[in-house]
Amino acid sequence: RNAPSLVISRNGSAVILFRGGDVTRSAVQTTLERRNIRTLACLIDLRLTPRRAQRMGPEPRLAVDPMALYATRRIRCGPAEVEVLRTRNGCVARLHAAGQTFVTLSGSAALAAPVQADYLLASPARPDCVKYDVILSLSSDYRWMPEALSSGQLCHSFSRAE
Repeated sequence: RNAPSLVISRNGSAVILFRGGDVTRSAVQTTLERRNIRTLACLIDLRLTPRRAQRMGPEPRLAVDPMALYATRRIRCGPAEVEVLRTRNGCVARLHAAGQTFVTLSGSAALAAPVQADYLLASPARPDCVKYDVILSLSSDYRWMPEALSSGQLCHSFSRAE
């Protein structure tokens, strides 16, 4: 199962955490059009082995694939700040916006200490390296979810249309 890209928007501006290929790119563009988003604050390409660089426009872009192992990069995206840590088999992206912290994983990440977040933006990647309060997810059937939900984690699921 593929992890969805994330479009985080506020006041007509968006930050995109991108995973996928041409089909995903088309879905992201459709989402931007439906939400009437005209400003892309930045695009964070979370893919480790992209077939080609992803661009949606003139927005600032941060790509994980050329980063050194265990390197961290930060980029200011309008009122938000995104921090990305590259690991051997994946990456961790942490977004700070509106006084809240959101984290998502792409691939797998083993860290010495957990990353703190208010919200986990769920993906198929098991979030063992993230300490979070609430799960936001498009799916309720990722393999690791039953364990998280049985331990009392709060989960908000969204449809693809939201």
